[in-house]
Amino acid sequence: MDYLFFFALFLGLFPILIFKLNRSNYRYKHFSIEPFLWLVLFSTFYEYLATYLFLIPNDIWFKVYLFLEFFTFLYFFYFLLGKKFRFFFVFFSVIYILLFLLILLYSADPLSLTTDSYLSAVEIVMVYFFSILWFRDCFVNAKVDLLKMPDFYFVVGIIFYLSGTFFLNLMGDIIVKDKGLSLDNFWILNIICNIFLRSLLIFGVWKIQQK
Repeated sequence: MDYLFFFALFLGLFPILIFKLNRSNYRYKHFSIEPFLWLVLFSTFYEYLATYLFLIPNDIWFKVYLFLEFFTFLYFFYFLLGKKFRFFFVFFSVIYILLFLLILLYSADPLSLTTDSYLSAVEIVMVYFFSILWFRDCFVNAKVDLLKMPDFYFVVGIIFYLSGTFFLNLMGDIIVKDKGLSLDNFWILNIICNIFLRSLLIFGVWKIQQK
């Protein structure tokens, strides 16, 4: 599993680096993916230095990452959809922040994978909801050649990634408590989802620069 872990980290270096190479072809909406690309780069260094080298427990980092990830995705979809549907963006923001605070203040174990799954559930519903709106707009506006659209690869990568990691968060505590199961054997799903996402991020950024 180590070689997949390092491959995922290696891929995490490239999306923001390629994004910075040539910005002359970018439209304003293309910049909406940039905060998430920076988050991917930061998480790459953190997971290698803090988690792998110094063996720092990653429970707190997962919570911080989930929070930042949610709002970078929200930011991405807000500009992708042309700043429309503001009510729904505010709605999901409020729900997520309230849930995050409730977990921190009242949960018996706020750092557990179970509480991560609650936050992931709100995140995945938000992503599915705005993805459906985006695909609908693409077909309504006759922009049906999705394979030529960089944003298509970002959206597909995010959907696939969240769908896989949500299952892991949902089942994580059960796996940990079952002595017959090893979380490491299931954690490979998280690594594969990250590899898929980061690969599509790289390809999507490359597609922007081909225009």
